[in-house]
Amino acid sequence: MYLVTVIQPATHLYSMSHSIIRAVYLLMC
Repeated sequence: MYLVTVIQPATHLYSMSHSIIRAVYLLMC
């Protein structure tokens, strides 16, 4: 139960940062 509450925001943050990194990568190229 505790793991889910920790993993849920973590995966959300990861996907958010991943899209941001990809956008920055596209802008740099």
